[in-house]
Amino acid sequence: MKTTDTLTPSQFLPMLPVGTPLTLELRYKDQSKAFGGASRVIGYRDKKYVLIEMPADRELGKLLEDPSMFHVVVRGLSASNTNRIKDLVQ
Repeated sequence: MKTTDTLTPSQFLPMLPVGTPLTLELRYKDQSKAFGGASRVIGYRDKKYVLIEMPADRELGKLLEDPSMFHVVVRGLSASNTNRIKDLVQ
């Protein structure tokens, strides 16, 4: 069973400390996967944006030459303040 919550930045940022492992995916508009790789949280900006490490991959660099073709999906596991584990998607 896959459970996913879509959370606003103000809800999920406090649950993701710097260094938290993440999975980064680029998906085409038809939802087919273009790229997937490991990442991690490296910081925040303006309390609205999470900064993530980009995987070092030549193919990813080529894909990001035209980012308008993709949706970015970031997933990670974090314990919330209620001691439950959530799959975070942004």
